[in-house]
Amino acid sequence: MKIVNAKEVRRGVLALLSGRAAHPKSLAARMITPADVKAAKGFVAQLDEMKSREGARRTTSAETARTRDVLHAAVEVF
Repeated sequence: MKIVNAKEVRRGVLALLSGRAAHPKSLAARMITPADVKAAKGFVAQLDEMKSREGARRTTSAETARTRDVLHAAVEVF
């Protein structure tokens, strides 16, 4: 899953949970069971973990590129 899609899914899940909490007596809120809420919170945690891993990969890629550039510059200077 692309990180952009994950952000949209996370935002949607959080909106559903927020709407349920804000309007607990609505028909839609009553259709969302406590088990659904627990599952949704688990999904949000998984999406947060994906986001963290994606950020770590980006950092690693940036560090790799910087190291490569420094080494190229060192070779040219040598």
